Amino acid sequence: MKKTMIHTPHDKLFKSSLQYPEVAKEFLDLFLPDAIKQQLDFNSIHYCQGTFVDEQLKLSQTDVLFQCTLSNQNAYIYVLAEHESTSDALISFWLMKYMVAIWDHHIKQANTKSKSLPLPVIVPLVFYTGDAKYTAHRELWQLFGTHSLQMKDLLQTPFHLVNACEIPEETLTSHLYAGTMGFVLRQYFRKHVHTELLKIIYNLNSLEHGEHHRYVIDLMQYVLNIDEGHQHVNELITIIHDKMSPDLEKTMSSLADKLIAEGELKGKIEGELKGKLEGKLEGKLETARSMLDEGLDPASVSKFTRLPLEQITALMNQPV
Repeated sequence: MKKTMIHTPHDKLFKSSLQYPEVAKEFLDLFLPDAIKQQLDFNSIHYCQGTFVDEQLKLSQTDVLFQCTLSNQNAYIYVLAEHESTSDALISFWLMKYMVAIWDHHIKQANTKSKSLPLPVIVPLVFYTGDAKYTAHRELWQLFGTHSLQMKDLLQTPFHLVNACEIPEETLTSHLYAGTMGFVLRQYFRKHVHTELLKIIYNLNSLEHGEHHRYVIDLMQYVLNIDEGHQHVNELITIIHDKMSPDLEKTMSSLADKLIAEGELKGKIEGELKGKLEGKLEGKLETARSMLDEGLDPASVSKFTRLPLEQITALMNQPV
C-alpha cells in the first residue's frame, strides 16, 4: 500500500503535464534524438488518451502516447517513464509488448486489413527517473543470453516461410510423418480430395502398420471433415475399402457414418428451428391482423407485437 502512495503522484504528474501542448513539445524537443526531430512536425503532436501498460506494472511504469506526423506520414511517439529507483531488466521486452499493443489498437480502429496498412512508425522513448545507473539492456535481442546474437539475426531477417503449395508433391509424400500432414493441409488437396487421397494411401497404410493408428485416424478425420456437407463420403469410403487395411477401413467407416449422422441431425435441428420461427412469426401476424381489425393504430400494434412498423403497414394494405 505504501508503494502505491509513493508512485501514484509520479504517474499523475507525468501524464497530466504532458497533456499540455507546450510541455509535450518542449519535452520531445529536449529528449528526442536529433535525427527524429528533424523529421518531426512539432505542430502535429497530439496527446492520445489511454494506457498500454499492464495493471501489475502501473506502479513502476507510466506511458504516454502522442500521435504525430513523421516524414509526412502518420506516426506515434511512445514515451514510457520508469519510476523505479533501479532499471527494469525486462524494459525492452515490455516496450516491444506495448508497441505491439499500439499497432493492434491501430488495426482494430481501421476495421479492415487494407486500411490498417501501412502500420504507423512508433518512436519509443524511455524516461528514467531513478538515481542509480541505468543498466537494463536496450535491445530486445540482448535478453537471450548466449543466444543473443542468434536472436539478433532472427529479429533482423524475414521470418522463415514454408509455402506448402510450392513444395513438390514427391518431397511431401516421401516423408511419412510431417510430409503426409503437409500434403493433406494444402489447399490443392482440399479442392481435389478424392484424387489426392490416392497419392498418400501407401503412407497411410505404412503409418497404420507402424503402430501410428491414432495419427492415421486424425488425418482421415480431417479428410472427412473438409468434405463439406459430406457429399462425397461414399466415394471416400470406397477408396478406404479398396486401398486401406481392413482394421483401418472398419474404423473409418464408423467415423464416416458418425459424420453423416451428425450432418443429418444438424439438418433436422435447423429444419425444426426454422419451422418454429416461421410458426411464431405467423402467430404474431395473426395477432397484428386482429388488432388492426379492432381499430388499433399501427404504432400501437407494432409496439405490442414487436413487429416492424413497415410490416404492420403492409398488413393493412393486404386484401382480407
